[in-house]
Amino acid sequence: MTLEFHGESLKQAIAVLETKSGDETFLLNPAARISGALSPETKVTGSAVEEPLASALTRLLAPLGMSYVIRDECVILIKGR
Repeated sequence: MTLEFHGESLKQAIAVLETKSGDETFLLNPAARISGALSPETKVTGSAVEEPLASALTRLLAPLGMSYVIRDECVILIKGR
């Protein structure tokens, strides 16, 4: 997967990830959103060139103190590692 983000919001980044991955559904952790720990307006900056989705996500999310889990066929972006 090739990605390039220059200060786009997580909301925008999720839309790009869903489009480029084809079949994957991406969500911000609902509990973290409700508590205010995660905002869809958080800015994402980073890139990946012809990289597997898993490693690209790990590298893009790490500077934000975030990671992801796969649950019920969804990729859920979470706060923490």
